[in-house]
Amino acid sequence: MKNTIKNLFSLKAMLLISMLIFPIVNSYSQCQNIIAQFDSSNPPPVVNGIINSCQNQDITFNGSAIFQTSGVGATYEWFFGDGMSAMGTTVIHQYLTGGSYSVDLVVTDPFGCTSNNDIAVLVQISTTPDFSGTTVVDPTLCLGETAVLTANVVPVPFEVNCTIPVADVTFLPDGNGVSYETSIPVDCFPANQVITDITDILEICLNIEHSYLGDLDIDIIAPSGESVRLHDQGGASANLGKPWATGPVDGDSDNTTPGIGGDYCFMPVGGFPTMVAGILPGGFFINGDGPGTYEDTFVPDGSYAAIQPWGNLLGADLNGNWTIRVTDNIGADNGYIFSWFINFNPDIIPEASSFEPVIVSEAWDPDPTIVSTMGAAITVLPTALGNNCYTYRVMDDFGCTYTEQFCVDVFAQPVIANEPNDLFICDDGVNLGVFDLTENDDDVLGTQNAADFIITYHNTLADAIAGTAPIMTPAAYPIIGVLEEVFVRITDVSGNCSVTDSFFLNFQTAMAGPMTDVDICDADSDGLVTVNLPALKNAEALMLQSPLLYSVTYHVNLVDATNDVNPLPAVYTVNAPAETIFVRVENNVTQTCFAIDNFTFNIFEAPIANIPTRYDLCDELPNDGFAEFDLTTKNLEITGGNPDAAVTYFISLTAAQAGAFSITPANAFTNTVLGFQTVFARVDNINSADCFNIVPLELRVNDSPAITTPIEDYFLCD
Repeated sequence: MKNTIKNLFSLKAMLLISMLIFPIVNSYSQCQNIIAQFDSSNPPPVVNGIINSCQNQDITFNGSAIFQTSGVGATYEWFFGDGMSAMGTTVIHQYLTGGSYSVDLVVTDPFGCTSNNDIAVLVQISTTPDFSGTTVVDPTLCLGETAVLTANVVPVPFEVNCTIPVADVTFLPDGNGVSYETSIPVDCFPANQVITDITDILEICLNIEHSYLGDLDIDIIAPSGESVRLHDQGGASANLGKPWATGPVDGDSDNTTPGIGGDYCFMPVGGFPTMVAGILPGGFFINGDGPGTYEDTFVPDGSYAAIQPWGNLLGADLNGNWTIRVTDNIGADNGYIFSWFINFNPDIIPEASSFEPVIVSEAWDPDPTIVSTMGAAITVLPTALGNNCYTYRVMDDFGCTYTEQFCVDVFAQPVIANEPNDLFICDDGVNLGVFDLTENDDDVLGTQNAADFIITYHNTLADAIAGTAPIMTPAAYPIIGVLEEVFVRITDVSGNCSVTDSFFLNFQTAMAGPMTDVDICDADSDGLVTVNLPALKNAEALMLQSPLLYSVTYHVNLVDATNDVNPLPAVYTVNAPAETIFVRVENNVTQTCFAIDNFTFNIFEAPIANIPTRYDLCDELPNDGFAEFDLTTKNLEITGGNPDAAVTYFISLTAAQAGAFSITPANAFTNTVLGFQTVFARVDNINSADCFNIVPLELRVNDSPAITTPIEDYFLCD
């Protein structure tokens, strides 16, 4: 009771205050005329008074009003067309999505009188362009590889589409004067736009089933309350669609199983019949009591005229909830509206409501890993593992900037740190050729983190490259044959990056040589020659076997070589005239696996070469300094008569040492240097071409004396 008294007192006080402030309003029974005004905005309107802006950008609206009497105490409410509103003469609003929005300002005085004019403000919010055409070639990379990103961005037009959402299923239960309603919202028109012609609506369509047309009234009701009756009872038991019913007499009020809807459209123009006029006999419908059907009249799918004139909707608001009302007037039947919609004439949608932004600039944001740019395409060489993203930036003619990131995944690229080692097992007739391939793990991986990579071994290069058919027991792999190539693959844990290499498995007996004999020259003829055995013969003894896996020793007899005792020192003195050496090649792991061969050192003495006396010839007239020498006359003097020595002569010491371009013939040599010349005699052991000595031979051409005084005749008396 106290609250009631208090409320009455407050209302009385408000009325007294209002009377003092607004004495000119006659009994407050009439509203003053109020005109709402749009004054300005930031950003300001552009072409045709349309405000262009970006999503999530502040827009400031400034408004006012013209009052017939007084605007004191008036309120200003802005409606932004996106379901949001704000109060005040100056308001700030952001639009979250692109589109076309009609802004309205409603001014209300303290007595509830409102403005009803349209301030004609349209806001176009830039739409997000479509980046989906951008392509990324090789979006998954291994470190060190490149990818090509090609941007393809197109603006997205905004088009007002008044394809109305289809209403959900509405059950029409049995009733007696009970109405059922289903509504759909419409908001694609400017504020305060109304129906001005019956052709503004092209059709109103329902998908419906009901077993008794004569039971129903069907009305379409505009958001502002105007209505048109589409069907007014009539039609008796004619069926809409194919209901699930017990028959034309009993109806189907007890059976709520949905039937099959028929498609019925009500047309404002075209001279179509009403539903009653369109009834046809002979339709068969499902019998709800059990198997079988019953026959009844029905309304076929198609287009029909309304009962009332469509002009009833002239002046009706376009925006708002449009409603279908179905009234069930008689008991014993039910049905369903499965869906319905209104199809508006697209010509009544304002052209300014649709727009398409224009992209005025576009480019990739700078990035140090972009190695080349060609138009909208970039080639990138990422330097970091993981997700590497590149930003494409566009700006449209609204001044709105949009970006989109396109990424490539970069994985670690393994490398073969060291060439894998060939693996050897010596076939000694006892041990099996089972290899531990993983011995190469550390070698090929090097300092790379083992946790980041997977090492597998394969029998073929194709399997290694594809990562298929790995050897399942790499630590105990039996060789196929005696020499087999095996392929190693290192893969990063993602499985995207890999590298391959190969090595050989060798399962053969140890081999020594074959060894070849060695001819050695005893230059000082003392019968002894010192040699370095490993330097001279190891490579020949090992052939293709690795010096890391096999050892070579030298022995003076077969027994020592067989028993691996008394090896000769590396530097060894060989005795003339010949000595046979036995070489043993042994596997370092399997000492029982070895081979023996031998070779002979043949020692030849270098022939003694005596320095011959000077070879003089007397020049014949005209004393030109040249003469013909028979060099072979010095052979005996040089060799001392050694039958194993052969002498050849050369112009230079170098030629003599090389044994090339000897003086031929040696018994008819004309000196090539005037008067004096030194030639070189090479004395070879006829049993060893590499065993020789060289001595110089001086040649001299002496002038013949000249007779300078005439000789008188010599007379004697007999």
